[in-house]
Amino acid sequence: MAGRDKRRTARAEVELVAHLRNSIHPYHPVRVLDLSVTGVRLETWARHAEGDRALIRLPSLAGIPAEMVWSGDHEYGFRFTAPLHPGVLDMLLARHAG
Repeated sequence: MAGRDKRRTARAEVELVAHLRNSIHPYHPVRVLDLSVTGVRLETWARHAEGDRALIRLPSLAGIPAEMVWSGDHEYGFRFTAPLHPGVLDMLLARHAG
């Protein structure tokens, strides 16, 4: 989980269910644990490998391209290919803050 120490932006705890899809798994539910404009920490029983590219569908949003950058147990860190707009993050936090 050393990748967590390299974060460039602060993350906020959230309680929400998103859906993740990659080349192996169709969209499946994942539990989002924290979120920032640059990425997400999530929990899932599906296995992912560092460097995997995926689409993460957060509530009310289309799939967001991301890359898996770290893992530990059943937790994974994904970095978004392009940052979320701060207003989008604010909306998600207002609705789902932990």
